[in-house]
Amino acid sequence: MNRTSKPLNSNSHRLRWWQIFTGIGIIIAFILLFQPAGVFGQTEPVTILPLGDSITEGDTTYNSYRRALWFMLQDAGYNVDFIGSEVNNSGGPAPDQDFDLDHEGHAGWRADQIVDNGLATWLESYTPDIVLLHIGSNDLTRVNRNNVVVQGTLNDTAEIIAVLRADNPNVTVLLAQLIPSCTNILSDNIVTYNQELPAFAAQQSEPNSPVILVDQFTGFDAQTDTHDCVHPNVPGEQKMAQKWFDTLASLLGSGSTPAPTATNTAVSPTNTPGPTATPTNTAVPPTSTPTNLPPTATNTPLPPTSTPTNTAVPPTPTATATNLPGSCNGKIILFVGRSDPLLAVDQTLADYLTGLGHTVVVRSERDATAADAVGKDLIIVSDSVNSRRIGTKFRDTAVSFMTWESGLYDDMQMTAASFADWGFESDQTAVTITNGTHPLAAGLSGVVTVLNSNGDIFWGHPTAGAIEIVTDSSDTHPVLFAYETGADMIDLTAPARRLGFFSGNGESFTTEGWQLFDAGVTWAMGCSQ
Repeated sequence: MNRTSKPLNSNSHRLRWWQIFTGIGIIIAFILLFQPAGVFGQTEPVTILPLGDSITEGDTTYNSYRRALWFMLQDAGYNVDFIGSEVNNSGGPAPDQDFDLDHEGHAGWRADQIVDNGLATWLESYTPDIVLLHIGSNDLTRVNRNNVVVQGTLNDTAEIIAVLRADNPNVTVLLAQLIPSCTNILSDNIVTYNQELPAFAAQQSEPNSPVILVDQFTGFDAQTDTHDCVHPNVPGEQKMAQKWFDTLASLLGSGSTPAPTATNTAVSPTNTPGPTATPTNTAVPPTSTPTNLPPTATNTPLPPTSTPTNTAVPPTPTATATNLPGSCNGKIILFVGRSDPLLAVDQTLADYLTGLGHTVVVRSERDATAADAVGKDLIIVSDSVNSRRIGTKFRDTAVSFMTWESGLYDDMQMTAASFADWGFESDQTAVTITNGTHPLAAGLSGVVTVLNSNGDIFWGHPTAGAIEIVTDSSDTHPVLFAYETGADMIDLTAPARRLGFFSGNGESFTTEGWQLFDAGVTWAMGCSQ
């Protein structure tokens, strides 16, 4: 039977094409409807930047968590690409070469070094969609005086996030609560730092660029999961990888094959010590309460974080109360602290100096330069700074200089460089006046209580060209010493007066502590002989 073809523009033909397109649309919608949910599509590889220190980098014996994580992602069928400027581990190639080797782990580096030494430059070569950030272990090896080490590390981490966003405003940052350590100072500081991170992550998170907290602390035992109390062994690497994977899976959705069974899932409220449980491995809401993490790898819960007791208010500054000569009013003081605006402990001193009638110019440790000293009557550098960032910036400046950051004494050539020549003593409240006739002694004598509660007292052993005024309570270390202009320091003639002070914790100063502070400022600016 002959069939006659119908014209292409017939209604019946158009109807059949309309039906075909409708059917295709329904099929596509059905497929999309049942696609697994995820933040990132899988058409193009999702770029992942492992960023941090030696815990991220690994060495020639240990691959780091990166290898285990890579195979978890591959087994789950995810289309990802590790990126970074490094392919080797610390000391040489990774022991295994069968995974994506790119990373940005730098052994021994602190958070500030990540910012200062190349992050913006590295990002010129790649752009991450997701960053795995485990940073802070090297920062936290210092004693956390007045919480400045922890706060400084948080500030530097915020700068890392800012640099990442300058490269990609939509970057997702997975921020790790650090794995524990079984070294004393680091272990304690990690606990304190991790307690701050939930609130920090909430503050840093943005709608298009979330900061997602990943609890790498809970379930990790520093005694059994590291090979040296700091760096993960193979079981530790596996645990870290699983924590990263759990969070990545929630962002990427389901891969092409079933995901590995998660053995370390987000911690439920009953497993998270602290007064208010904060879910981990999720974007932290703005109202999150910092989680009180355990002090050791044994996961013993801590009580709620206590409120600092050093809340003493400094005396209202007046010229008569402090015996400041009239010629010492209205001076210009450069105050260098960890950050601008200043930390609270530094702001106490800055406010006090302002109350005396001085103009206080604030600079952060990062921004301060020798040029800032021009036209100033005094430079004060707080112990909140990272001494490495200040270094010799003000060493040759012909402006009076005062600090209680003993880590700067050798940079300023006020003491030799050996650890036996400068340092600090913890849990101190008193000092001993050994040169009571000098104006720097403020008319005091004998053993004097200078802090209301136990705190750090800084000391240094100057040259014979210095004037020693105050020692520690045991009369072992000089804690207040000075150089006159032209005095012999370590291979340097003092270009202006130099003063090593015992503390900058004005929140805890006694009346005598404030008297000595006043006397130090007065002498340094040349208002007393």
